[in-house]
Amino acid sequence: MGETSTHTKIASIHVLDELNRELEKLKPFFGKSMVANIKPNIHEKISNIFKRNKRRDKYTPTRQQLITFYLNSTNLGQLWYILDALINTFMALLFIFATTYVDESNSQVPIIVQEIDCTFAWILLFLFLPRGYIAPNFRKFVFSDFFVVSLLTIISPLMIARNRILDPTYYEKTLMAAGYYVYTYPLRFYRLKYIFGQIFKSTRNPFKISIATQKAIESIATVTTVIMAITALTYTIVYQQRITDEEQVMSFGDVLFYTSVSSITGLTSDVVPNTLFTRGVAIFIMFLGIIWMPPKMSEVLSVIEKRNPLPKSYKPEPHQKHVLVIGDLNLGSLVEFLREFFSQDHGQQIVNTKVVLMSENEPDSCVQALLNDPSYKTSVMFMLGSPVSPKSLRKAQIEKASSIFILSSKNVTAKSEDDYRKVMIAMSVKRYLLGVDAKVNIYAQTLLPETSLYLERITDHVICIPELRLGILTQGVSVPGFSSLIQALVTSIPRNMEKQLKKIVKNDPHFYWIEEYISAIGQEIYQTKFSPFFRGMKFKDVAKYIYSNFNSILISVKPKKSFYESSCNISSCRHILTNPATYVFKGDEIGYLISTNSTATDEIEKIPVECTSFRESSSYVEPGDISPLIPKIKLNTGE
Repeated sequence: MGETSTHTKIASIHVLDELNRELEKLKPFFGKSMVANIKPNIHEKISNIFKRNKRRDKYTPTRQQLITFYLNSTNLGQLWYILDALINTFMALLFIFATTYVDESNSQVPIIVQEIDCTFAWILLFLFLPRGYIAPNFRKFVFSDFFVVSLLTIISPLMIARNRILDPTYYEKTLMAAGYYVYTYPLRFYRLKYIFGQIFKSTRNPFKISIATQKAIESIATVTTVIMAITALTYTIVYQQRITDEEQVMSFGDVLFYTSVSSITGLTSDVVPNTLFTRGVAIFIMFLGIIWMPPKMSEVLSVIEKRNPLPKSYKPEPHQKHVLVIGDLNLGSLVEFLREFFSQDHGQQIVNTKVVLMSENEPDSCVQALLNDPSYKTSVMFMLGSPVSPKSLRKAQIEKASSIFILSSKNVTAKSEDDYRKVMIAMSVKRYLLGVDAKVNIYAQTLLPETSLYLERITDHVICIPELRLGILTQGVSVPGFSSLIQALVTSIPRNMEKQLKKIVKNDPHFYWIEEYISAIGQEIYQTKFSPFFRGMKFKDVAKYIYSNFNSILISVKPKKSFYESSCNISSCRHILTNPATYVFKGDEIGYLISTNSTATDEIEKIPVECTSFRESSSYVEPGDISPLIPKIKLNTGE
């Protein structure tokens, strides 16, 4: 037993030594480390296609099916068509170039031109033959128009070169030394119609152009190639129908003008339709102009009209901020959002702020009319993009945005599905911001209260519309007027509208309370930062100073997070402290005011530090001399 184990170990060591020696031999080829190439390259893919399987069943794909599938699923098939189109285009242009050598005294072309044409024909032949192999139905392919036109386009230059060698005297007396094969030249223009159609019908084209542009190019190419084919045929027939050799030979450009313009518009041309063929061409072109071309041109114009002019990226202007709005972008939501966002009561901070609306779908006609409104045309833009796509978020530059708003549809029936989509959008936005190490405030709307639980950790602020509405109604039952107070504080009313309302009720003594109510709805909540001037002062003193100097009421502050970690005098760890009388300011807080003056926030933030100390300030008020924050209003009793 022990002897057998010893022999096994010796054999294993021997095998390992052999493997090590083989690996040493392979080191020069692979370097210091060898990495397995799991993804095969293009050569391996093609070689695997041509390997024959010994065992096949009726459901095993054939080699023809594998090649066809590979060409259709990769860009190689489109590159094949593009190369075919290039060679075909060169042959068509070579024919137009050859017509420049033909005049009244000469019908020949240089031999080098035919040799180049023959070379192109050989290349096109090698590009065309494999199409018969991969055709699903070879019999149908052979009897198709494309096969016949391609065969004549390829064979004619080869036969012309062959016959010119066998009988040069005969071909010296014919047009372009082509004999009867000259009538096949127009087919190379017609063949381009099919090739361009295959290129621009595919969504996998390598040109990176939109589908609308592809459709427009395809329609234009169809009209152009048909006109050029008719022009080439007309040019050949007109030359052959000359009565004498001294008769003038029309150039290709003159015939092109005749076929494309004169026969439709009635303009004069050097080509006079005095023969049966030219008259037939004129009638045929008129038929194309009346029946066939209008639908094609209408299709081109409609595609160009529907081309998407909306930008797909945001490029900020100098000294400009922006906010991103995603989610539900219907007319009702946008009208309320934009009216509130661009209210004049918000001060100068909105002047250089641009609202970027991003959606996967194009805006409808109502939203487009709103965007064209002069009030929003320069301050609001709509860009196409998916909020769950990192590429679209990068183009929107959300890492530089001031805020991000995720709106919900208030009238949607499938509330759960809409909220789930908002959760996915918020997760995508948050993940992108974490990836670029950016901090941007995210505000989200939800339709169901349970959705707020998912978004609390993702977004900075979550508002559940039904929950907020029911909460305000509940508080309104306990405290009458509470809902009106909240509505007035969170709704912006322009100053000019407030003046107009006061003017209406000013002369009526029975509506004195309405004038007071109008003054109240002009009060709004503003957010402000504090100047270092307030550092070391208590909240109650700061509130007195702000009320005395700016006629504004300071109701709460939001300290930095470090305050909650070090302070023990506040029992509740809320982010916002409401009326903390003994709180000492550090200068980095954010305050919330009730005021009618939108510029008060900028003035409070810019109070110079070196003006005076607080107690030496002329605006300092002793505790006994304080007037009430809410002034007494003299009621008009009508006496």
